[in-house]
Amino acid sequence: MKARLQRFLAQPELEDEGLLRLACTVLLAAAGLFFFRQRALPVLLGCMVGGGLLLALLWAGFHRLGMRPFGSYWPGLYQGLVTAMLVFCVMPPGIPPVLAALLAALAVAIEGVERRALVPLAASGVTAAWLLAWVWQSRTGTPFIAPFDLHVLDEPVTLWVRFSTAIDPVRIYAGQAAGPLGATSFGLVAIVTLLLSYARAVSWQAVLAFYAPIALLCLVDRLPLHVYLVDGPALLFAAVVAGQSRRLPRTVPWRVATGLLGGVVAALMLAAGSGYQAFGLGVAVSTALVSVFQFFGLAGAPGVLDPTLAAADEVPVPEQVVVAPRTGRTSAVQVLALAAFMPAGLVMVWRDGGLARAQRMALVLMGLVLYLTVVGAGLAWLWVFRLPG
Repeated sequence: MKARLQRFLAQPELEDEGLLRLACTVLLAAAGLFFFRQRALPVLLGCMVGGGLLLALLWAGFHRLGMRPFGSYWPGLYQGLVTAMLVFCVMPPGIPPVLAALLAALAVAIEGVERRALVPLAASGVTAAWLLAWVWQSRTGTPFIAPFDLHVLDEPVTLWVRFSTAIDPVRIYAGQAAGPLGATSFGLVAIVTLLLSYARAVSWQAVLAFYAPIALLCLVDRLPLHVYLVDGPALLFAAVVAGQSRRLPRTVPWRVATGLLGGVVAALMLAAGSGYQAFGLGVAVSTALVSVFQFFGLAGAPGVLDPTLAAADEVPVPEQVVVAPRTGRTSAVQVLALAAFMPAGLVMVWRDGGLARAQRMALVLMGLVLYLTVVGAGLAWLWVFRLPG
């Protein structure tokens, strides 16, 4: 143990990121359980059962049922457990345990599907699970609660927007403010972020770029900096969920653009009177858009599948797939078509003679899934907030 700690201090980037991320996530989940006690325990159990059952199903399908393709959807034991616990950390206190289990299973399944992609994708199953949980909370009107005494209390941003009341920054830092179960303590999330960033597992460029537009909004509108910046959910979404170095594009400009886009979306929503959900929606928009560019090879140098994502629990890991850069330059028209008008981009991909037919079909199918997801999210947005008649 001592030798491993010395290796981590000397060369942290060479150690197992999955194990470190699991330890950090356990710390966040334990804090949520400490702060919210009986309100958090059923949700945590639900998430662990849902994620664990899906992992067990994939393992049993591969080892016991003869369903060999299941092995390719194995996200890795560490990654599966981290995903399930992060889903717990971003859940509201009143979410039903059964729904939490389903959302955790969905998040783990998305991580397994993304593992088959030729390049890492910025979007994550945790963000997708949180989006559904947030829609459920907004439709049911379930309130947040204060830690320990569990009385109804708005989270700090919403409290400021509604009543111009700023919570003491010490309470926000120490975890005595209302909010998602595992993200109320900014101090604890900051410690986790520092540990992960020391191991080169968090992109500081993306995190700082995310905070820049929000800080500018606070200065222009004279909003309390500690409410909007010293905010547990903001740092959790920006760093632990969306700031993972292995999921972001390699080039610094793309990482800055990812964080900046999320920060701009969050700042606009905060200016319109939104609460903490502005941070999650900003991350969801930026990572989804960047993932489209990553998938089509437009986000700088392509990455390599990370073999550490799949645990060595006898589940075979496919050989590393290195995506070679495509020859030629992508025109501005192609980029605009892919980003702003997906059907045109799909047609251009389908007609690209430089791609094999199977690869063209896979790209177009993924593009259609993303396009339908965006359209469905837009319709869900209209359904939740309703346009004025």
